[in-house]
Amino acid sequence: MRVLLLLPYAWDTSPSQRFRIEQWAPLLRAEGIELCPATLLTRAEQKLLYAKQGAGAKAVMLGKVLLRRLGQLQSLRRYDAIWLHRAAFPLGPPVLERMFCKAGVPVILEFDDAIYLTHTSDANARWSGLKCAGKTTELCRISTHVVVGNDYLADYARQHNPNVSIVPTTIDTDSYEAREEYRDSNPVVIGWSGSGTTVAHLRTLDRVLQRVAQQAPVRLHVMGTPEYSLTGVDTRALEWSPEVELPELREFDIGVMPLPDEEWARGKCALKALQYMALGIPTVTAPVGVNADIIRDGENGFLALTEDEWVDRLLKLVRDVKLRERVGRAGRATVVSEYSAVVQAPRVRELLQRLVRRRKPAKAGEMASE
Repeated sequence: MRVLLLLPYAWDTSPSQRFRIEQWAPLLRAEGIELCPATLLTRAEQKLLYAKQGAGAKAVMLGKVLLRRLGQLQSLRRYDAIWLHRAAFPLGPPVLERMFCKAGVPVILEFDDAIYLTHTSDANARWSGLKCAGKTTELCRISTHVVVGNDYLADYARQHNPNVSIVPTTIDTDSYEAREEYRDSNPVVIGWSGSGTTVAHLRTLDRVLQRVAQQAPVRLHVMGTPEYSLTGVDTRALEWSPEVELPELREFDIGVMPLPDEEWARGKCALKALQYMALGIPTVTAPVGVNADIIRDGENGFLALTEDEWVDRLLKLVRDVKLRERVGRAGRATVVSEYSAVVQAPRVRELLQRLVRRRKPAKAGEMASE
């Protein structure tokens, strides 16, 4: 079986791809399913897209990538199915997507964020009106099947398509090996991983971290922006890259994942928490969205809502290495049993095989309404 992957970002650059379909690709290949990536943007084009300047250059670049995507329509008959991650093109109505859905093969729409809210990065706020608010609704309606990362997103998708599957974001537990020993030394490292667009979430813990640092020897590690400092807290900040991601995560003694209780955050798939947990790092998260389903408070992680709750959970972990070990190992066990790529990839394989088996010779557009 050959499946065309329509991806927005270059390979191995975007978490929404890296910890989902890209991670499942080698496991599916071993089962005879070849995923053939067709990325919209190159690495250089992505860098330009998220730059704060260069509106004219962005417009020219988007014109070029649109033509590139149109060219991919010529080869659709070579494939048994199409896997559409988020959208074929980020701006405008779903004109391109309708063309792909008329190819006579099953189209699987997949997303792991509340993309129907037309959330836009600060660098591209001026383009937000071009994102077409009803696009995701239409994509759900015309796709053969919809795959989402959690129940919250599934509730939305089922309003527009009865054929919805939940496949959570996963971790490659072979690469993310659990730590063997838990350090009983100071300072204890509290870590956060994210990006420049989500660093505001970490800023909500400024007062929490200052209070913790006043009572215990800790150090804050921030991965995702090189520009981060906090008065009264020893801090190390660095830019994210694939090369430093795992080595830096392994430096964490405790991982934190603060989130605001808002609609966009409720659509998140707990990637940060799952990364920490897979490495055996005890995790403290906000009880927002799927986090509250994954974390059993006090067993495989901690949930914290108020400032006092955050301070309490962090101080308990900072002061008790045995607690860090117990919770960290329980978190690792949760990921291995429920959120590992080897557990979830077979579900994707079964879905693809089922859809392709059900495929019938059809005129253009008929498969989209199956």
